[in-house]
Amino acid sequence: MSNRKHEAEPENVPGNFYVQRYQCVICMRPVEVAPGIFGFHDASVVSGSHGGSHCYVARQPSSPAEVALTIEAVTGSCCGAVRYSGTDRDIIARIRAGESAISCDHLS
Repeated sequence: MSNRKHEAEPENVPGNFYVQRYQCVICMRPVEVAPGIFGFHDASVVSGSHGGSHCYVARQPSSPAEVALTIEAVTGSCCGAVRYSGTDRDIIARIRAGESAISCDHLS
């Protein structure tokens, strides 16, 4: 069962980090900061337009270094599309320290 408070892009893998559906403005920051963790759905391949293009979480971080990069993607995202739905107090504190508390689904 998901703890996500917002609808996620369909390509997101299950887990606590996700990209909120229809919120990505394709700044590419998450993909640049954490390649491999984030992927990019390029709608222009099919339609010729970037309408519908977006980042997504391709895999959840699996090490402390990857968690740090993913938190950097959350706090550095220009539009707040990258979110955290978990309840880990350390991760929430680190996201809050980056002044992105609004990106946490559960502030505890």
